[in-house]
Amino acid sequence: MFHYYIFQKITFPNLCRLYQEITKRSVVNHEVDEFFTKDLSEVIKHRLNDPEAKDKYNDAVQLLLNAMEEENTKFTKEDADIISETVEKVSKKSLTRMEILAQLVVFLAAGYETTATTLHFVTYILSQRPDVQDKVRDEVNEIFGDKNEIGYDDVSKFVYMNAVIDETLRLLPPITRTNRLCQKETVVNGVKFEKGSVFSVPIYAIHHSPDIYENPEEFIPERFLPDESDSRHPMAFLPFGSGPRNCLGMRFAEYELRVTLAWIIKNYKFIPADEKLAWPLELEPTGGLIKPKHELKCKFVRL
Repeated sequence: MFHYYIFQKITFPNLCRLYQEITKRSVVNHEVDEFFTKDLSEVIKHRLNDPEAKDKYNDAVQLLLNAMEEENTKFTKEDADIISETVEKVSKKSLTRMEILAQLVVFLAAGYETTATTLHFVTYILSQRPDVQDKVRDEVNEIFGDKNEIGYDDVSKFVYMNAVIDETLRLLPPITRTNRLCQKETVVNGVKFEKGSVFSVPIYAIHHSPDIYENPEEFIPERFLPDESDSRHPMAFLPFGSGPRNCLGMRFAEYELRVTLAWIIKNYKFIPADEKLAWPLELEPTGGLIKPKHELKCKFVRL
């Protein structure tokens, strides 16, 4: 799971700086911080010194480096979808090397953590719901066919698997709330918000509201099939936040999660490993991160 101290650092940067100033201690592991900073700095340096880098590499690092060197950099639709709308926004201005380094560190944390956590949850749930698991596998086999690899175009064809993943993210969003800063004086439903006000969006509470979702504690993937999902308010489903400050690694996480789950479910069957836990799952209070009270285990059986 995502390290709690890293979550603190990202969510409450000013408080973390105050804590470090008072205690002379850091909330982030220096070895981890130095590892990422050093390695990513070396990659950036190597790319900047390589005149053929633009043609040789096609990844998030190079897209950001291109944005550093050129204004109004154009991205393909596939690039924008996989990396994030955020990457396309940075093309409107030149980036500094430090900004690129910061973006890449957050990109790694956001993309990896969301994928690992959600994959853990969805495989556990599918082990408890073999009927749903079989439907997902049938769809994957139909799209995969005899191919050994799955591409970007194949991922866009998933319908039922997308619904299963989204329903998992609704029930167990990796981040249970998100904060927003009011940029100007605003009035909403007669309530005045002063500029500089900070408010919290309760993602978990929204996802479990009976006013939005019928039987909200039940796992029902069909509620995220296109017809029903399209009729729902866009702010009713916020696993990655929303707007220009949404999760930087969202598109990458979505793509990676779908490719990984498709490959695993094509080759393995998920079965319960232990006695079935009570549903809904008991959760630990973690100040914004979702964490089940008991370990979620399942067995993978090779098909």
